[in-house]
Amino acid sequence: MFGVYVLIDDKNILDAQKVFVSMALINILKTPLSQLPFAMSTTMQAIVSLRRLGKFLCQDELKPDDVNREPYSPGENTHTYN
Repeated sequence: MFGVYVLIDDKNILDAQKVFVSMALINILKTPLSQLPFAMSTTMQAIVSLRRLGKFLCQDELKPDDVNREPYSPGENTHTYN
């Protein structure tokens, strides 16, 4: 990395200040850049989820006549388990 900087132009002089500042910046950016793929994946999942929720919430509501309401009896077991 520093070799490329020096070889690009003869005016580029590598001194201790440039090396230490560059290394400090690289260390500062290492953690955020390593989490970037996770952040992108999470963002895409959130976008997909929001689209699904929007599609669900924009659907028409059920008509009251389409729902079959049967009287509730507390002693009856309406579920069958196999």
